[in-house]
Amino acid sequence: MCYNALKSWQLGWYSSKSTTVNPLQRAWTGELVGISDDDKIQDQSKAKVILELADPDHCIKYYLSFNRNTDFNSGTQLGRNKILVTSQGESGFSIQEAKLGVKKKTNTPSIISPTRQEMLLSN
Repeated sequence: MCYNALKSWQLGWYSSKSTTVNPLQRAWTGELVGISDDDKIQDQSKAKVILELADPDHCIKYYLSFNRNTDFNSGTQLGRNKILVTSQGESGFSIQEAKLGVKKKTNTPSIISPTRQEMLLSN
């Protein structure tokens, strides 16, 4: 059984490698690392496994994770090597909102390599 970012967040998994950001108030720059690479994180202030995007004024929360197709996660079929965006529906079930593609690493501030997702989120 696989757990998405929302369920992992609710269970407290990767809590030391997760963060909450309100992109309407501040930017976040860092790497979104797949669960199969979480043990390779050297700087927990910049690399995260789960990113919660929250707007408390509107009760909107999205959970982002990088579904890296490697190691124990190598059999993944859904959203392989993509950033998965999940939210919680009114019934409590997870809703997959998006699968964001991966680009080759560039010098621009917003994406990426096949091993880690580097992101810039700002208003």
